Amino acid sequence: MLTINGALSLEGDTLSATKGLSGQGADGSGPGTINVGQDGGIVLNKTATIANLVINLAGDNAYLQHNESDANDYAANGGALTLAANTTVVSTGAQTSINSYGNYDGAIVNNGAIDVVSGDLTIAPGIFVNNGAIDVLGGGLSIAYNTQFSNYGTVAITNAQCAVGAVTGAGGFVLNDNARLVMTGADAGGTIAFNASNATLELGYGVQVDAVISGFDRGDRIVVDGRITDAVYNSGDGTLKLYNDGGLVETLTLSGASYTFDLFTVTSNGSGSVITELPNAATVDQYLANKAAFDDLRGGFVLLDAATNIAAHLAQLDNPAISSIGIVDNAALSVSVAQLADATAALAKLQNQDQTSYKLLVSGAAADVAAGLSTLAADLDHIVSIALTDSGPAVVTLSIAQAADGAAALAKITTPHTLAIADVSANVASLTADRIAALASQGVTTISVTDQLVALNRTQRTAFGAAHIALQEPYSGGSYQIVDFNDDGSVHEIQRFGVANRKWDATETIFGANGKPVQQTATVGAGHDVVYIKDYNAEGVAVHMIRTSLSGAASETWYNDAGKRTRQLSANGVATVYSYDANNVLTETVQSGVTGRKWDTLDTRYVAGGKTLTATLGGALVYQRDYDAAGVLTHSITTALYGSASEIWYSAGSKSVSQVAEDGATTLYTYDANNVLVEARVSAIPGQAYDATAAIFVNGKVVSETWTKQGVVWQTESWDASGAVADVHNYVSGAFQGVSYTSVDHLYAAGLKTADVYLSSDGATLARQDYASNGGWTISVGGLVKTKLANANGSSEIRTTGITGQKYNETDVFYDASGKGVSEAWLSNGVVTAIKNWNPDGTVNSVESGARSSVDLLAFDPVSTTLGYSENAGGGGVLTLSQGAEYLSFALLGQFSAADFALTPGSAGGVTVSAQNGQTVFLAAHA
Repeated sequence: MLTINGALSLEGDTLSATKGLSGQGADGSGPGTINVGQDGGIVLNKTATIANLVINLAGDNAYLQHNESDANDYAANGGALTLAANTTVVSTGAQTSINSYGNYDGAIVNNGAIDVVSGDLTIAPGIFVNNGAIDVLGGGLSIAYNTQFSNYGTVAITNAQCAVGAVTGAGGFVLNDNARLVMTGADAGGTIAFNASNATLELGYGVQVDAVISGFDRGDRIVVDGRITDAVYNSGDGTLKLYNDGGLVETLTLSGASYTFDLFTVTSNGSGSVITELPNAATVDQYLANKAAFDDLRGGFVLLDAATNIAAHLAQLDNPAISSIGIVDNAALSVSVAQLADATAALAKLQNQDQTSYKLLVSGAAADVAAGLSTLAADLDHIVSIALTDSGPAVVTLSIAQAADGAAALAKITTPHTLAIADVSANVASLTADRIAALASQGVTTISVTDQLVALNRTQRTAFGAAHIALQEPYSGGSYQIVDFNDDGSVHEIQRFGVANRKWDATETIFGANGKPVQQTATVGAGHDVVYIKDYNAEGVAVHMIRTSLSGAASETWYNDAGKRTRQLSANGVATVYSYDANNVLTETVQSGVTGRKWDTLDTRYVAGGKTLTATLGGALVYQRDYDAAGVLTHSITTALYGSASEIWYSAGSKSVSQVAEDGATTLYTYDANNVLVEARVSAIPGQAYDATAAIFVNGKVVSETWTKQGVVWQTESWDASGAVADVHNYVSGAFQGVSYTSVDHLYAAGLKTADVYLSSDGATLARQDYASNGGWTISVGGLVKTKLANANGSSEIRTTGITGQKYNETDVFYDASGKGVSEAWLSNGVVTAIKNWNPDGTVNSVESGARSSVDLLAFDPVSTTLGYSENAGGGGVLTLSQGAEYLSFALLGQFSAADFALTPGSAGGVTVSAQNGQTVFLAAHA
């Protein structure tokens, strides 16, 4: 035997020994060490032992080998390589091995320890017996499929994997965190312990594993390399049978825990099947997280959880596979009415852990309680209380039948509330006195009729009054009324709401014991603002009424026993007193305290033949109006306090027929058979140029009017069918343009003046002025004609012709847009004799006369002025400058054409007209 003292390193070398190896530390204590590097190895022949050594397989391809030609020699003669109990093999190389020479020859027995720290270790002798401890702490361990592996010790796997073929022996595999054990061959015994979570046991398809499996729990997996459809646990023998469509594939033995209520699920991983475990008694959260698997569970399952968690998910527990739902804390479930309606099946499976009946604390809005009353009645024995969740005053509205059938459930309501009934008139009309009293005992304060007014007999009304239950019923136009009865069945109060087309939308009427109204109040809006309050006497006649501004005008009114107004005070301070005769017929009204008018008191007296209104101010008459029995005005008087004094008489058709004004003027009106005005004559008109007028009307419109003075016409005026002035003829003498006239006739067209014609006493025209629509005009007096030509830019020209007694017979004066003179030309028989130009300040710029070769014209601008020339038949021609409506012509001698003249801007403004070639042509004497 070869002894190693201290440490030996093999790097690419092989250490060979026949009898075995032993070692000790360099100081003689502890084991020796052999470090096997890359491609290094230890070979032992025949029967050999390695004792008291630590062998580190640290390099890639490092190995420990047993050289034995016949593996069966171990069985026959005990020839093997034995790793003594004080020997440890540590594998850290990437690829290392413990093997035998040849094709699975030799045998290796491990009585010590083999630690796989990292990398992959392959154990591949012909026979491998593990009596010691193998720890796979990282990387992986593979025990060759063809190796006869007997395990009497332990193989522990942590965060690594181990692959083995067939296994015999009573030893065990321990699967720690994230361990993976792959068994491709049969296991004849021993144990497989799941020692932590997330461990995997992978089996070949159809491989029989007799090892007892313990610790298999949620998070662990058993993977079969083939199709498994069902995993069925038998609590009698502790076996888990794996089936493929009914065919048994594998039987596994489980121990260490009770799986009686557990669920084994099967899912596919693509190439095989994964078996996991869930407890058959699950919490609600466990069930909801794996609902699909639980739903397919054969034989059902049990839910066990606290009351709060069960209540939170009650609607999700309606599953036929759930056999029962146990409340582990035996507490009451807090549920809503809606939850109860949706969880009938789940509720049937509820029970407390102590086998007592479950309890419910129900909550919900009043409307939900009403809608779910039948559900609440069905769970009545389990309901401890019902709490209403409405934010405001809670009102539970039910039909009459619901109130009767759900009385016991309604009694469970602990929240302050009101019970109201809403039903059709037929059901309300069928109520007995006892049933009405029973409803009152349930807290009913109002019964609403949903379809129409209901007719109650005296007994029913008495029962309503005794029970203090109000009756609400439809009224009219979409409104409804609430009626309260007295104990004797008489009406105590009627409230109406939703009143349309009034200034109020609600009324409240209080009745006395005799059934007559005592007081009525009308209100509007959500705040029930008062519109009016009306008080009645013992006979139900209104005797007093207060109106607020919401009625339109605030007032307070008193009435007599016949219901007639006797006095009224308005918000503006006006007081009205009403007087009646013995038959309560109105005889007089007196309004006093009137402000903002021309009077402070208005007295109206009524007589058999009509009425008279008298308005006074401080006792002095302002006006008086008389009406006939039909209410038609027949006569009126106004004084100066009214504005102007007058007295008017009216026809039966309420038309004025005669009127006397304050100044004494009298007007008489004439009407045709259709009562349409045809003439109005006014006489005795003082202080004017005329003392009478006569106006003629057609179809009610004035067409002409004549003013006279002592019978002599002063003026006439006529109008056309549209009402526009057509003619005004004034018969007053005067003078115009030095001519004296007797009258002047103003002519109009479409309401616009077109001419003034000045006439002599015999009607001959003396002078005339015609008006153009653009502001121009023409005045004709004898042979003298003066014309104003207006341009669009505001400039103008006044041309005067027919002048006599001068060296010229025509003048043209040109004005700018501001009305200032610019130029003036004097002409004699069309020939310009002189031209004067003015500066903008009104001073003379130039005066031109005589023959010239050019002339300046400030009245014309160089942009819009054009120059034209025409020949005279007898010789010479006419040169004309045109600017809009303005023009100026020059008579020329000699033969010329337009080309002989030029038009250029003037040096001082305006234009300059020049003759070409220096000819002197302007102002030449006419032939």
